[in-house]
Amino acid sequence: MENPDFSDGLAGWTVGESGGEGTPGTVAVIEGKAQLLEGDSFLVMLQQTFTVPQNPGVLSFTKGQNPGFDQSVNFIPDAFEVSLLSSTSFTLVKSWKPAATSFFNLQENGTTHLGSHTSFDGTR
Repeated sequence: MENPDFSDGLAGWTVGESGGEGTPGTVAVIEGKAQLLEGDSFLVMLQQTFTVPQNPGVLSFTKGQNPGFDQSVNFIPDAFEVSLLSSTSFTLVKSWKPAATSFFNLQENGTTHLGSHTSFDGTR
């Protein structure tokens, strides 16, 4: 994995956004952390392609919410999801439900859905 700690900003990462019109969502690195801001976008993505080693270890990340989800009743409810996909878009980690590709799903109401091989302590 290239630049996993964001010490070189977003080098090695791909940022994507869709559905934003007036104030589209953005991704920035602030104090060594990636910050995804939704703006008026439907989707804001941060992704990277890498080769999973023969004997992979643990993949972990720390999640923070500042300021948190926009909980407006005028929009589709927000979610934060994490997926690990093969080059042909098949999930490599058991997803939280059969039709999903994500192994981690956090809903705006605080509900967390985890795949069977995923753990979450509220932050990591």
